[in-house]
Amino acid sequence: MRGDESLLDVLDHLISKGVVLDGEIVLGLADIDLVYVRLGALLAAADRALEPPAGEAAGASDRRRRPAGAAAASGRVPVAPLSTPAPAAGQMTPAPRVSLTTPDETSRSVMKLVLTLVELVRQLLERQAVRRVRERTLTPAEVERLGTALMRLEATIRDLAERHDLDPAELNLDLGPLGRLV
Repeated sequence: MRGDESLLDVLDHLISKGVVLDGEIVLGLADIDLVYVRLGALLAAADRALEPPAGEAAGASDRRRRPAGAAAASGRVPVAPLSTPAPAAGQMTPAPRVSLTTPDETSRSVMKLVLTLVELVRQLLERQAVRRVRERTLTPAEVERLGTALMRLEATIRDLAERHDLDPAELNLDLGPLGRLV
């Protein structure tokens, strides 16, 4: 990074050019490893990664793309159109859209998204901790540390949800045909 560039400038440049990310993450709680994640991702500007529908100029529509299954000679990723009704069997569904009109709605929606993702991780860690307890791969001290950490994490999520007028039961996302996130 040059001295006059911000992190935002660097991210904007990377997205404009496209970057492939490959990484590994170990999620743990109370110094106990519970989940191993290996990820690969492509981060790029949509107009660089998505193929426009046949016969349409590249910049003509940012919301519609060639349906899944349509071969793209350019090697770009085909996706389903976002403006069509229910897809035919085997096609992708339209991505959900959120319209935010007031600062309060924006703040609440961002907090709901953040807390939903934290709740997903919490539930995943909890399930792995329970599995480890059942399989007797933890010491009694580790079980105690995990239990305490999970209770504190759950209480923190509940407290933050209440502060932002969110019902903890609302912390979920509808993923269309994949079902609910949590």
